[in-house]
Amino acid sequence: MPHAYIGLATLKSSGALNITGTGGDARLLVLLEAISEAIDDYAGRSFQPRIETKYFSGNGKSSMLLPDDLIAVTTLKEDDNLTGTGYATTWATTDYVLAPYDAHPTDSNPERTSPYTALEVDRRDSGSQSRLGRGQRRFELAGKWGWAESQKATGATTSEELDASETGVDVSAGTSFEAGQTILVESEQMYITAISSNTLTVVRGVNGTTAATHATGKSITTMQYPAAVREAALIETARLWTMRTSGYASSVGNPDTGQVTIFGGQLHPRTRALLDPFRRIGL
Repeated sequence: MPHAYIGLATLKSSGALNITGTGGDARLLVLLEAISEAIDDYAGRSFQPRIETKYFSGNGKSSMLLPDDLIAVTTLKEDDNLTGTGYATTWATTDYVLAPYDAHPTDSNPERTSPYTALEVDRRDSGSQSRLGRGQRRFELAGKWGWAESQKATGATTSEELDASETGVDVSAGTSFEAGQTILVESEQMYITAISSNTLTVVRGVNGTTAATHATGKSITTMQYPAAVREAALIETARLWTMRTSGYASSVGNPDTGQVTIFGGQLHPRTRALLDPFRRIGL
């Protein structure tokens, strides 16, 4: 699902591209989405929370790294007979512990967030499991995955009743939003692709959430991401947008002033420096 780590208005603001017109909006949004995907690829993780079920093999030990960043568990099940036809054993919340213990997968301040990355057998008296049994595709974990879930209150609400398919969402204050933002109404995530006055054009039920009905007056929050990730998205999108004026050349200059390289084929060194602390080491 397309996502963007900064909004279109932020990219076009005077502190960035300083664009006042709307003629390039569609292309800019596509570029923002592509850069956000590139950031995920470089970091080896997604900063967008999503509902998903993942499967992984056990290692026969009492702890193991998870296949992805985890925010919360809905259910953890085990195919302890290795039949491949179902996951008959559901682990109780007292059977396992998520690590690191000081992770902060949810916080209103995105700078304080961090995910769970490992699963441990709870060896305290309350647990009934002794190990993470060895076996191919032995475990099924349904839950919320991603770096973290940080939300910001907008003060805006839905100003109409929504059915499960409507893509034009009327809100109390359209100025509280930007195209490229992911919003949350109750438990449903929606992705904003355009805004006209107080009507948001959205993709419904994104990131594994379910499109649902919503009453008038429901609060709307926006997903927030770490500052370094937002800055990386701004730097790289602005670079590529500027490249179009030079035919996507990797350098500009003239014989008198000399040739000056301004664009490379990889992420800018400043972008890499911002993202390096977030890079996930492969399993």
